[in-house]
Amino acid sequence: MSKEKIRLGICPGFPGAESEVDGDYDLAGFVAETADYCAEYVIVCPDIKGEAPGQDSLQREDFIINTFVLKRWLDMLEQGKTPRNLVDFHSRHKYLIMARSVESYRRMGKLVAQSGELVAGILYQNYLVMLLGVLGLETTLPKHINVLQHIFGYFKKQLNAAEKQEVLAVFESFRTLQEPLRVPISLLKKLARKYEQPYLLQQVYLNPYLLEQRQRNHV
Repeated sequence: MSKEKIRLGICPGFPGAESEVDGDYDLAGFVAETADYCAEYVIVCPDIKGEAPGQDSLQREDFIINTFVLKRWLDMLEQGKTPRNLVDFHSRHKYLIMARSVESYRRMGKLVAQSGELVAGILYQNYLVMLLGVLGLETTLPKHINVLQHIFGYFKKQLNAAEKQEVLAVFESFRTLQEPLRVPISLLKKLARKYEQPYLLQQVYLNPYLLEQRQRNHV
């Protein structure tokens, strides 16, 4: 694994930045606890601008998740700029990219499809430009609902009535901002394991923080 870390500017405990993970930590504490595997912190105090209710929490999530995506990118580069590695990276990040732009995912897919034809340096450079562009886009409730429904469709017919009702209720709670994004994600991940959906279980969208890998490295 790459020893290089992403440098993050972080403002400890700025007003209104309470983490929604446990309700007890400010954003700085949450980032430090969650992203210490791949981040090096630089203390800054940026200007704080007001955001639409509900959207601010998604933007904070995006910021942290993007850090882990870039860490994965650096780790992949250490393994070699091969077409296979890029195809695997793109496949695992499918739903994370779709949560920002479905059209961008399609364009990036067309580039990856040319991996056997382009020089590795050009291929990876072009993909990185597109990746950074898509990471700069905001996620929204409708975008996430679209992705969650896509994932739900993989095993929808396998669920019993109670499970279907639970999923739909959780989706609605997220849509109305009664529950954070991690709640429907955790439920879908649990069901993907139960119904043996390996493609879904490798999706970064269902495990955005690399916590399993982080825990292994701390053992």
